[in-house]
Amino acid sequence: MRLTIRGADSATLCGTMTFGDATPLPPPNPDIGYPPNQDLTRWIPEFLPIEGFVHTLFSGLVSGKRVRFQMLGLEPWRVWCGLQKSYLLDPWGPQYSCVEGWGGYDTDIDGGPMNCVVYTPNGTRQPVDCGKMFDCSSWNVCACNQSGCAADNIYPIDFDAQFEAAEARGSIVLYTPNGTQVYNMYLTKPD
Repeated sequence: MRLTIRGADSATLCGTMTFGDATPLPPPNPDIGYPPNQDLTRWIPEFLPIEGFVHTLFSGLVSGKRVRFQMLGLEPWRVWCGLQKSYLLDPWGPQYSCVEGWGGYDTDIDGGPMNCVVYTPNGTRQPVDCGKMFDCSSWNVCACNQSGCAADNIYPIDFDAQFEAAEARGSIVLYTPNGTQVYNMYLTKPD
């Protein structure tokens, strides 16, 4: 984890956090799921936070040596969702999605998805990139309405730590298949 504090005072802070040493993510392609090459056999919160993405800190609070903030787990999809067209799925709801219909797929022998499609409201079946179908129809990473789509704000990542000189000790709350899990963390300031 790489925490960068861009500004702070006695009550608030702002900055970013990056997880892992992965190569930064490529620019999004609206026709392909994001990020590319997702493991579609897993539930989305299991692979949050996305390595290599610079997450923005939200609700940063400072109280003495204690620092608390959140990151939005789905922030990596912010630009990708903004590129999506919004489709009305259920006029009685109304419910919107970033694919025109409900997703479906066949599975390969390893249990992973292949041959992904969307079933449109008029009853046709259209092929779609499996990553996009999962992002829009199964995982619902975008919150869409009649005006368009934006990354949903579900799956916040909570951070709470005490700073002492050049180190910080605390916890981070991440999602697992069984719900949220608190993990201990230790950060040191590089020379």
